Amino acid sequence: MNNSTWLLSIASLTFFMQSLDTTMLYLAIPSIAEALHQSSLGMGIVVVSYMLTVMILTPVCGWLADTYGYRRIYLLSLGLFTLGSFVRLG
Repeated sequence: MNNSTWLLSIASLTFFMQSLDTTMLYLAIPSIAEALHQSSLGMGIVVVSYMLTVMILTPVCGWLADTYGYRRIYLLSLGLFTLGSFVRLG
């Protein structure tokens, strides 16, 4: 596999994981609302909090990648995301 194909694969996986995460959030809103005894329509703060977290951590991850190496930080981020996606609190 040449460099262009490899980079495209990594970028595609990253965007897929981000979309999957957002989809899981939207699907979880009714359960989160039920657990907090709130209406589903009142849970917009969850989506806003998620988006703010992504926006704040994006530059931090860029700084970490510049400091510690892109590959190391990317693999660490992907591993933490995957682990967090599989952990079920209950």
